[in-house]
Amino acid sequence: MDTGFVKGRRGAVFKPETGKLYLFDDHSVSVLQGWPVMRAWKKTGGEHPGWTGIRPPLRRLETELRVFGERQERYRRELEDGQLELPLTFEHRDEADPYVSETSRWYFETTPCGIRELLRPFWNSRWALMTLLADGGKPAADLLKSCPALAFMLANNRIFHKPAVLRPRRAVRTWLGPGKTRRKLLAWLGFPSAANLPRLLAKVPPQDLTIGLMLKLRALLQEPRREKLLRHQPVIDRALLAFFEPGMQEMLTPRLLTELRSDLFENLTSEVLLYADPEQQERERRRLLVFWRKEDQPAWLLLRDTARMFADQHSDDPPPQIRDLAALRRLHDRLAEEFAIRHNTLVFRPPVPGNADIIPLTDYAMLCEESRQQHNCAASYYDEIAAGRSFLYRVLAPERCTLELAPRGRRWAAVQLRTAFNGAPSEATVLAVARWLEAAQKNPRPPEG
Repeated sequence: MDTGFVKGRRGAVFKPETGKLYLFDDHSVSVLQGWPVMRAWKKTGGEHPGWTGIRPPLRRLETELRVFGERQERYRRELEDGQLELPLTFEHRDEADPYVSETSRWYFETTPCGIRELLRPFWNSRWALMTLLADGGKPAADLLKSCPALAFMLANNRIFHKPAVLRPRRAVRTWLGPGKTRRKLLAWLGFPSAANLPRLLAKVPPQDLTIGLMLKLRALLQEPRREKLLRHQPVIDRALLAFFEPGMQEMLTPRLLTELRSDLFENLTSEVLLYADPEQQERERRRLLVFWRKEDQPAWLLLRDTARMFADQHSDDPPPQIRDLAALRRLHDRLAEEFAIRHNTLVFRPPVPGNADIIPLTDYAMLCEESRQQHNCAASYYDEIAAGRSFLYRVLAPERCTLELAPRGRRWAAVQLRTAFNGAPSEATVLAVARWLEAAQKNPRPPEG
């Protein structure tokens, strides 16, 4: 196989006449043969070069499809319907080629429209899913539509079945053959033998499916109480599973879990409403659904901080199961008051001097007052502050916030900036805090004599 491999060459080349995609990096070349073959090989430039079969990572393609997939799909559909002829000026691009890269061009020009339609909801493991469809035919397509999570795990069965099977593609054909049930397949993938488990897994949205999420879900389902909690939920997604953390999950009840997930999701997508254009709203919604951190979500922080304060003050007691979000907030505020009683003698020295609008919280009474005013867990940071790993400030303008600094090398960086109830601050507040911190650290305070 002539690849034109040159050491140090980088990039991608698609050859329409063969349907192959060549991916070059500094030390190797990979060759992808798409639908319906679904094979890939890799060759390195060492002393004993040779071709080795691989499962190629297509993270760049998956990212492109999340961001640009809709417009590329529209273009390809029109081309397949005979409405467009190359060369053309596509409305979304300055140049004639509407594809973002050679990789997306390879995907759209070698994968049939029907297969692309089946794969559109998925944001990860596209190669494995294409292989599943190529090997499994109509039974694979039916499984992909009715229970995406189960199809996703079967496509990645080498990870979910222990020990890893030597011939994963043969395993796909076997489990999609006659006489096999979904319940037996789930047991083979390491899931408990609970009734109606395929129906529960059908609640996982395709865009949320990742190997890590499904491994976490499998571990959660081993315990009957957690399995019962999940059965009560209409959707089992990344936002929901974020609350299943040690120390936190013991406090969950079905109603609380539903309200926490709803609060997190509403906070996550509230910024979308700032855009008037519906298409821009949809693009922003998709971006937010991919790029978010649980540590930035007020609902998740509320449960985490409540669990942390309860464990610190009531270590001999089991965590309470909390009815709803209102009860969680009441418990959080009560625990913060208990912290105030126990730690009212602590005094702290700020690492960065404040100003009229940004006031350092220099004793435990100030931390407790901040917790009370802002409905957050500032009081529970006393140990982090005493150890020099954190410091909190009261921000008065442009809006009322709580600021956390943490050491980063020789400087201190803003790691959290939250309004009341751990809400998100405005852009003006973020910029004001950033300017203050930069100016304050340009002229550091001289050491004490």
